[in-house]
Amino acid sequence: TPFLAAGLVLLTLTGVVWGARLVPTQLELLRIAEAAGALDRVSFRSALIRWSSWGVVATVLPILAVVAMTTKPTL
Repeated sequence: TPFLAAGLVLLTLTGVVWGARLVPTQLELLRIAEAAGALDRVSFRSALIRWSSWGVVATVLPILAVVAMTTKPTL
């Protein structure tokens, strides 16, 4: 059924966002935070904003998947 397929595609995209964007950015945040010396605030803030932006995408996608799977919209 199309609405279940749409939900599965959205959940798959969530995994892609996590693997391609969020995890690498988290590792970058960790590297910046653990670096010797003073915290590079500019780099940290830039990575944090990037992580937050992609985090919103990774949060909205599964919500849309649940909506698609439970409301059975006409696609």
